[in-house]
Amino acid sequence: MRNTLLLLLCFGCDKADLPVETDTDTDTDTDSDADTDSDADADTDADADTDADADPDAYRNCQGNPCPNGMECLAGPPGVPNPPFCSPDCAKVECPGLEGFEGQCALSLGPGLPPSNCALPCQLADLLCPTGMECVAAGDPTLGICLPEV
Repeated sequence: MRNTLLLLLCFGCDKADLPVETDTDTDTDTDSDADTDSDADADTDADADTDADADPDAYRNCQGNPCPNGMECLAGPPGVPNPPFCSPDCAKVECPGLEGFEGQCALSLGPGLPPSNCALPCQLADLLCPTGMECVAAGDPTLGICLPEV
């Protein structure tokens, strides 16, 4: 298991700036998760369909339980006690939603790098997140990120 420190929260950044990855692993190319994720985006008009099609591994606690291919086990911002979570790679899949919350390509793994991983944004004013998650400040005065509960 590899925990990468989450360094930058960048909601509203342009996904077009993402680097294009060439994948030579045939398992990832035929991964049914990619099909499921694209179906979720095609059905964004109905929250029930989006939730039903969401990847069950996305955003879950990955401490002691590795993430599947196409996801990275990320730790939250420094000083946050929440466990790490599985974050889909934006270059490989559309960001899945969860329980009516829309996933966004918003996490950068370093200063000056474009966003590369998915997150569930939340408003710090109301702290609403999917079941089993909590809204945690991540450097923006109004927006946070939903992370697995401590």
